Amino acid sequence: MKFWASKRAEAPDFQSTTSEFEIANFVDQAESLKNPAEVLAILLDEKHTMYKDRGSNQVIRLQGYILASLHKHGLNSKSLLIALETLENSRSAYLVAAAAKALNGMEKPNPHAVAYLVSAIENVYYNDDRVTFEKYAPQWPLENSTTALNEIFLSLQKLAPVAENSITKLESWLTSKSFNAKNEQELVKTIEAIRNTKQLADDCCDDDISENKSFLRISRKNLLNLKLQDQDGDEMVYQEFFTGKPTVLVFFYTRCTNHNKCSLTVSRLAQLQKMIKENGLEGKVNTAAFTYDPSHDSPNKIRLYGLQRHVEFSPNDKFFKIVEEEKMSMVFSYFDSSVNFIGSLVNKHQLELYILDPKGRPVKSFVRLRWDSEVVMNELRNQVSKKRKVLSSFRRFLSGGLSIILPILIAFFPKCPFCWAGYMTMFGISGISTIPYSPWILPVLCGLLLLNLWILWRRAVRRKYWLPFIISVVGALVLIVFGPILRMDFLNLTLVGMVLVMAGSLLNSFPIRRRKQLRFS
Repeated sequence: MKFWASKRAEAPDFQSTTSEFEIANFVDQAESLKNPAEVLAILLDEKHTMYKDRGSNQVIRLQGYILASLHKHGLNSKSLLIALETLENSRSAYLVAAAAKALNGMEKPNPHAVAYLVSAIENVYYNDDRVTFEKYAPQWPLENSTTALNEIFLSLQKLAPVAENSITKLESWLTSKSFNAKNEQELVKTIEAIRNTKQLADDCCDDDISENKSFLRISRKNLLNLKLQDQDGDEMVYQEFFTGKPTVLVFFYTRCTNHNKCSLTVSRLAQLQKMIKENGLEGKVNTAAFTYDPSHDSPNKIRLYGLQRHVEFSPNDKFFKIVEEEKMSMVFSYFDSSVNFIGSLVNKHQLELYILDPKGRPVKSFVRLRWDSEVVMNELRNQVSKKRKVLSSFRRFLSGGLSIILPILIAFFPKCPFCWAGYMTMFGISGISTIPYSPWILPVLCGLLLLNLWILWRRAVRRKYWLPFIISVVGALVLIVFGPILRMDFLNLTLVGMVLVMAGSLLNSFPIRRRKQLRFS
């Protein structure tokens, strides 16, 4: 068997052609590895090559078997996220039972897991079934079988010290729903365990469950000219829509059968659009969705899919399919997306939402678990604020840099063609003396100086501090009147004007707090 080295562990080089029983045999012997928890977490990732071209049922069997084995080896941050995502979104009794069993193997109680286990009761209640993890693909009748609900209750019993907030919900389930004798017994034991266990402090073991994504695995230049087609059939390239503003991007496909994934993702994107309007960010932020399935999802299909879930389409809000389907892998690589296919049909994918900066680069991800809309909004506000800071820096350049450069150019600008030729010859650069005199340059410089004064005036109004503006106006009048208008250099007044403009600009650059310190020092 071949192995490849990663930074943390050695994982087998399983391919799509590798027998599922060979993979299961490796999982059974994982305890002989130096770091089995890390290796198995690598194998859980949906984008692993071993899931390519496998049917959904086979993918479920493999992932469930690997997940369940982690109760012996522990979970790292990645496998914990996958387990919680499974509890939150899956309705497969096998997968839910495996995820709950994996959580039962945690060394210390993680309070985040409680809510996901409780929500999994609702997800699997009508789909619960007998399963076993004693061996892979067992034959009936099952030996040592369990159920998804049973595994959930066993894990909640272990989490009793941090599960106090769940007791009301569990008690309501006990009185409102019917369970078989074994599951009802375990539910009663769970409630008693929570009641009788001393609760730990909320921050005792509050591990971070977020996943830090590694972006930009390929050059962004390769993506800028990627051809896209929106929900109206209009074609454009990536940079036309995804540059210039921050963007919220999600992934989906219309043939997804898990209503807790794609359908819910698009519905929550519609809710996010409303929040963007309510927060005054309409027109300042884009929202977008890429389909995983461009060969099937026509513009009309993705449009109807969005409209049925209350998405509003506009120049800033679009759904896309990738025109050149062979470049889908490039997109998945760019976003480090966890998805796999059997042919062109998705067989497994995660939940994905990305925040893109105004250059179309992903800067924040919300994957696997359902995102908190307020957290997403805060990140969008940060991105919009960063863009404003860039514009503010440009304005500061206009009011600062131009205030220094322009008066110098105006003061020393040659007043006639003969002076121009003399200036050029004096610099001694070959050929520059032949450049024709351009009298229109001076009015342009004066116009830029007036623009600079307008910027200073705007800032003076906002800060209610007029001295820098007044000094600059006086300097500009002296500079223009005794320079371009009268063409005089009486007592070097043009130099005085230049100094006044520059002094006003420098004074304007002082923060208000610093100005007050100077005044009273």
